[in-house]
Amino acid sequence: MKNAELTLREFALLVADEDTEVGCVSDLKRRHVEHLRQWLLERPAARGGPLHRHTVRDRLSKLRSFFRRLDEWDADDRPPRQLVFDSDFPIADEPLPRFLDDAAAAMLLAAARQDPDPFARLAIEILARTGMRRSEMPGLTIDAVVQIVRPTGSVSRSERCTPTATFPCIPQLKTLLDDWLLHRPEGRGRTCSPTTAAR
Repeated sequence: MKNAELTLREFALLVADEDTEVGCVSDLKRRHVEHLRQWLLERPAARGGPLHRHTVRDRLSKLRSFFRRLDEWDADDRPPRQLVFDSDFPIADEPLPRFLDDAAAAMLLAAARQDPDPFARLAIEILARTGMRRSEMPGLTIDAVVQIVRPTGSVSRSERCTPTATFPCIPQLKTLLDDWLLHRPEGRGRTCSPTTAAR
């Protein structure tokens, strides 16, 4: 909602500066949308450079949705025709695949195992075999991996627990992890961050 409000406020201010004869929404013309589109394409982003095409698409989409809602609600104060066309939207980037198929995953693991950096090999194995998100891995600490314990008796003060293997299904990962912890670079802290491990 905040994004939609920002888009409509920017559009209203742009129209007010350009055309003092516009007194209501029904006075809007195609040229006002064209001006907004050009302004968005030329407007600098906060990080420098032009706005990303996805941002421009999002802003124009919000404006088109606003006009469509006015039509659906049969509002009196609405433009006589649609003002935002499909051709106004910048061409979007091709979306990245959301997952790897079996063949691509096998190629990734094979390539990782040939990497001379032991941390790179470990990182790829952890991400590929645990389902952990990339953003979660930099926060892992050395003591983040613990043995899983499974109760074998009744739940009481005398409850007995039997430790199980840490990685019973993926012994290669346990071997890589043990090797990394044993031979990790001197001075490494308790956080095992990929951004610093490669240095």
